[in-house]
Amino acid sequence: GKHANRNTLLLTKKNFKEGEFSFTQPGKTGEKDWLHINHVCYDVEFDQIMLSVNSFSEVIIVDRLNGKIIYRWGNPFVYKRGTQDDRQLFCQHSATFCKDSHGNRTFIVFNNGRLPDRAWTSVDEIHLPEIEEKTGNYIIDSQKKQYGPAKHSWRYGGSTGRANSWYDDHIGHCQRLNNGNTLITQGTLGMVIEVTKEKEEVWRYYLPVYRNGDDDSTVSFVMQSKHRPYGANSRLFMARKYELGYPAFKDRMLRAYRYIEA
Repeated sequence: GKHANRNTLLLTKKNFKEGEFSFTQPGKTGEKDWLHINHVCYDVEFDQIMLSVNSFSEVIIVDRLNGKIIYRWGNPFVYKRGTQDDRQLFCQHSATFCKDSHGNRTFIVFNNGRLPDRAWTSVDEIHLPEIEEKTGNYIIDSQKKQYGPAKHSWRYGGSTGRANSWYDDHIGHCQRLNNGNTLITQGTLGMVIEVTKEKEEVWRYYLPVYRNGDDDSTVSFVMQSKHRPYGANSRLFMARKYELGYPAFKDRMLRAYRYIEA
C-alpha cells in the first residue's frame, strides 16, 4: 500500500538507467508509491494469492507457501520481456480469481485506463494458462517468453466514443456473480451497474450522496428518480452484491427499509 512502501531513495536519478523510467508517481508528501497494491484475492483451492499492483499495471499471482511469483500479466515491459505495445492493463483495480461457465480458471479485472495511453475503461476477463506440474509455475509463451494469454477473452466497455464507453481514471470495482453476470462500480461516476455475459445491462444504481465542490462539509442527496446537479462530485470506491444464501444472512430476517437518501 501507499504508506507501507514509502522510499524516498527511489526518487533519485541514480537509481534508474539511462532511457528507463518509473511507472509510479510521487505522492503528495514526496514518497514514491512504488507498488500501490489495491486488491488482494486468495484462491483456497490452489493456495495462491493474486495481487493487483496498480503502479506496475500488472496482476501478479504468488504461491502462498514459498512466496514466489508464479504468474504475472498485464505489462511484460516491467519484467523486461516486452515493449509498451505489449501492455494490456492500465492502473487496474479489483483483480479477482474466477471460473468461466465451463469451469476453466480465469480472473476479472477493472482496467481503468490512463492518459495519455488509454482514455477509456473496461472490465476484462482473462483465462489463466495451465500450470507446469514440475515447477508449479504457469506456462510461459515459448516464443515471446511472456505469460499468456495474448489478450482478454471477454470485455465490457468500448474505446472512447463507442457503445458502453466510460472513463474511471483512478477508482472502480468489478465482481463476478453466481448467475454469471458482472457487477461493475463505475467509481468516478458514482454508479453501479449489473451486466450479463452478453453485455446487456440488467439494472443500475446511482449513488444518491454527492458533494458540492471539494468541501466535505457540504453534502447533498438526490432521489433515484432525479438527476444529480451538473458537476456534482459523487464517487464510489466499490460496491458488492450479496446473494440471499450468503452465510451471514442465515437465520436472519431481511426486510427493506428506507432509501439512503430519505
